[in-house]
Amino acid sequence: MFLSSKILYKGELLFTKYLPIIISLLYLGNTLCSYYYKEIPEFSFLGGICFIIICRMYWSSYTFKLCEHHRAFLHFILANNILDYIDYKVDGLPITDKGNLLL
Repeated sequence: MFLSSKILYKGELLFTKYLPIIISLLYLGNTLCSYYYKEIPEFSFLGGICFIIICRMYWSSYTFKLCEHHRAFLHFILANNILDYIDYKVDGLPITDKGNLLL
């Protein structure tokens, strides 16, 4: 049984609309937990995202003409990923969990 294109369109729109919010909440939860020295690997596992997926989410947000408030969550995800990458690659970079939280 094939799904109609209308159902696929609505599903993609819902996915594009709410996924950045969910990922941002997971990133925030992970940062808060690491600030209080608690490790919850599920946050990292579920919230971990690569740069290619972020590009696709930006593309979809422009395709569906979503507002700039929606893209603010994507900006947060991108900034968090860039900071994590810099912190991982540059040893001794003074980015603390509190500093990351204040972004």
